[in-house]
Amino acid sequence: MWTNPRMSEESLNMFYEVDYRPIYVGKTRALNDFFLNQVQHGKNIYKFVTQHVTTYSEQKLKVFDIGCGAGGTLVTFLESGWSAFGCDIGEEYLRRGIDEGLVLEYGDVVTLAKYGPANLIILSHVLEHFPYPLLSLQQIAQVLLDDGYIYIELPGIFSIHKTYGDTMLFLQMPTCIILH
Repeated sequence: MWTNPRMSEESLNMFYEVDYRPIYVGKTRALNDFFLNQVQHGKNIYKFVTQHVTTYSEQKLKVFDIGCGAGGTLVTFLESGWSAFGCDIGEEYLRRGIDEGLVLEYGDVVTLAKYGPANLIILSHVLEHFPYPLLSLQQIAQVLLDDGYIYIELPGIFSIHKTYGDTMLFLQMPTCIILH
């Protein structure tokens, strides 16, 4: 399901830089509660990934979080010895994670290419925001090791009421939902 018409890429970038966080979180800056919720979410992702991907061992591993917000999702990976990098187009939220010592870049996955290929790429509630999902996935594949993994979370059409409370809040956003 797509909203139609879709915003132009320029409009999308402005929306995410200026309007997105104030609409959905209520703040232009990432507060401590937001960051701590991201850290908890990162623990859940880490647990899921390490339980289901048996190839991860004692080797030095690298994770990228695309659309990382304040980057809190990366904390558990760092604490577990991984190299961790994130990117987002919300500059104010990135500052919160950078202040915590995280390596976060303003931009998309292309900005993370300089850190070398990743073992794991996290797309937590971001794939539905890409103006060109196929192109974005191709770019993501270019910075993923051949035996790497992509962790994808998407909002479900049947759980909008749980996540957003108000369906109109969900639908006003430029989005795509994958039905399965």
